[in-house]
Amino acid sequence: MLFEDMLAALEQTLTNAGNNQLTVLEKNILAAAWEQESYATVAERLYLTEGHVKDVAAGLWQQLSHVLQVKVSKKTFRGLTEPRDFWTTWQTDSSPLLTVTSGKQVPAPHTIDWADAPAGQPFWGRQAELKTLQAWIVDDHCRLVALQGMGGIGKTALAATAGQQLQGDFEYVIWRSLLNAPPLTETLMALLTFFNDSTPTSQSASLDDMILSLLEHLRQHRCWIILDNVEAILSGDSELTYRPGYEDYDQLLQRVGTAAHQSCLLLTSREKLPVIARLSGPHKPARALEMSGLRSSAAKRLVQAFGEFMGHETDWLKLIEQYQGNPLALELAAKHIGDVFFGDITAFLATGKAVFADIQNLLQWHCDRLSESEHQVLRWLAINREATSLETLRQDI
Repeated sequence: MLFEDMLAALEQTLTNAGNNQLTVLEKNILAAAWEQESYATVAERLYLTEGHVKDVAAGLWQQLSHVLQVKVSKKTFRGLTEPRDFWTTWQTDSSPLLTVTSGKQVPAPHTIDWADAPAGQPFWGRQAELKTLQAWIVDDHCRLVALQGMGGIGKTALAATAGQQLQGDFEYVIWRSLLNAPPLTETLMALLTFFNDSTPTSQSASLDDMILSLLEHLRQHRCWIILDNVEAILSGDSELTYRPGYEDYDQLLQRVGTAAHQSCLLLTSREKLPVIARLSGPHKPARALEMSGLRSSAAKRLVQAFGEFMGHETDWLKLIEQYQGNPLALELAAKHIGDVFFGDITAFLATGKAVFADIQNLLQWHCDRLSESEHQVLRWLAINREATSLETLRQDI
């Protein structure tokens, strides 16, 4: 029996017995037991503490033991399917019948507005991140979630992919970009118009009234709001502040993150958000996912999508490490290597020129938003070249 069949059968059995469906974390625990992985592996994959995973696992094994009327544990889970007569040993009149199904069908959302969300783009790796988002948004019902990381790391692509996969859990789904830094009143007007298409929002409504109207809708309906490019409203200085005139966004995010409702606001930003720093935590309704580069296998597939490339495995690893697995940087590098070096990775690396025009533009955005103190740190790190202790760096500066 395949794990997928076992999982579908268990979910149907739990439903027949009047139990809740398995959460993403519980499914990962079962998969780990099936593959003989540790709880630490599950915790790392879902960005949770190992203690929390163990607590959930203990409750899961107890629940399955009660429903299946046989002792179930991490060690015995896979062995349940070994004896051919197992499925009939507990299928009595008092036990729910285990049957394999295609899984629960989730009703389609009431209304969707994807606006300028990216569509039809290749999506490389990020399965662990997708599972984490599903756990936070669907299972834990987080009210405020932020995807944070440098430009080109894949925040928008991850948000769009998660939106497509999880939209069935919501009545309303709306995507909006803050790239052009719209005032908060404009953003709220767009959201309220979307939610109340038959009841136009008054142009004269106060900011507080508009936020209250939005919160009321988030309470009454299961909504998913995705705001992309939130860094456009941030000042970029070391104090993590908003641009002048955009401070009221903090009030919106604060109230969405702390008020009681059944919806979720997902943000993507190149910089850390002040409100997320204040409200987020592993067991709080606000969470932040710091995105890093792609793993080598996914990064290599991304590069290969842009043509034929030559190079030893060590050259591939050096190329990926050179750009820290950043999808956009690797895409730019792949096009450059293809156009200038005819796909020869070894020849490109031999030049020692990792920063060319397109990469320069990607890095310049981040450099322009650094404070003078941060510029000093970068300069001294460049001068020292090797790993440097904090004390040495302090003395240098």
